[in-house]
Amino acid sequence: MKHCVVPVGLLALGSPALAQQPAARGFGIVEAGMYTRKVVSSQRDSNGVVQNVISDPQLIGGNTRIPARLGVSFGFRFIVSGPQGTKATVRKETKYPAPGARPPGSASPLAHSSVSLEVPMNRVRFTGYTLAEPWELIPGKWVISIWQGDRKLGEQQFTVVKE
Repeated sequence: MKHCVVPVGLLALGSPALAQQPAARGFGIVEAGMYTRKVVSSQRDSNGVVQNVISDPQLIGGNTRIPARLGVSFGFRFIVSGPQGTKATVRKETKYPAPGARPPGSASPLAHSSVSLEVPMNRVRFTGYTLAEPWELIPGKWVISIWQGDRKLGEQQFTVVKE
């Protein structure tokens, strides 16, 4: 499974830095759809989901209807607003359509996966997902949301369809 992640360091949500960070004042989605991107690095998490750090995401189709085809990347550019010159630790959560995703070796289907990101306030960033393995070709409603602590800042829905 390939997630497209803004090229930032990954932080644990339980870190002391989170408590000291300013709260986001706002959130906006700038554009959403299918993208091309370059993978900088990849790491498989404990659930078998590959998390990618990417660069140079380019919108190639502003449609939220996504073909269930290996190699297709989708996502959105977003901005978290807050005090200038600060960073926010946020969590990107990807919710899979029922019955969930089943990475190789998983004991049961995953309803969602998540990763922590550090994003500069007031700068446009990108996050998304790449359908890279056959078990990811799940038709239905996918939801990618951005959270700060237990507060949802925003979300984007995509419909993955069989070709």
